Amino acid sequence: MLDCTRQLRPRAGFPGTPEFTMAFQPVVELDSGRILAYEALARPVPDGAAGSLFEQIPASHRCVFDQYCRIKAVKLAAGLDLRAPLAINVLPVGPCPAADCLDEFVVTADRYGFSPERLILELPAPTSAQDLSYLAPMALAARRQGMLVALDDFHATSASTPGLVELRPNLVKLAMSLVRRIDADAARRAQVRAILGHCARFGAAVIAKGVETFEEAATLGALEVSQFQGYLFARPAIERLAGVPEVVLERVRSLVAEQAMLRRDARRARAQNTA
Repeated sequence: MLDCTRQLRPRAGFPGTPEFTMAFQPVVELDSGRILAYEALARPVPDGAAGSLFEQIPASHRCVFDQYCRIKAVKLAAGLDLRAPLAINVLPVGPCPAADCLDEFVVTADRYGFSPERLILELPAPTSAQDLSYLAPMALAARRQGMLVALDDFHATSASTPGLVELRPNLVKLAMSLVRRIDADAARRAQVRAILGHCARFGAAVIAKGVETFEEAATLGALEVSQFQGYLFARPAIERLAGVPEVVLERVRSLVAEQAMLRRDARRARAQNTA
């Protein structure tokens, strides 16, 4: 495996590095409409899916490419005058010199005006003890630098309690498999309630990721999820910062309020029937 600390300049890479750029997608707080962060997402040039990009990277070079993506993200975000925090991903590439990589990355990010407090390191949610063994040093290194830590794609098999204990995330992103059609699936709603309870005990905020419909957003809002990311609110925008339309936020707030009213009416009816 190549040492990712040797190739940190924004134009660096390795022979055969595929051409790519970054898209940015906002995370929004429903009640206030405030954009809490932008997630940087690697995209092939001229176009294509992220999966096709990563398939071109040899396993021996993925640690270097992972760091290269983070450097490119801060460079582009600085050029866009991003003022909100920037969320950057860690690929599930296996063991990597985490502390050294992050130390060098933080130094480089600072040159572009990003202090550690404005950076969120998104780690893939662990599904095994082996995952935890290489993610834990990265989470520890990030916290020592002053970065926030997020767990991405968190779901019922994410080694929930061990992952929260060992990685101590500030943020947890629900897996899209839980979000999709949650309005029509009681089992998904039950799993999300359980995750919300776990996260509350560990002081981690929850973000609903991959929200595509008003029904999904309203159901999650009724479950007291307050932070959202997904096509419904804004699609990832190539080399630009997309806003979230107020009309979308207002519609979701209205639907959440309607659900709350229906629940209150149902509780009153039950109370009257048992009186």
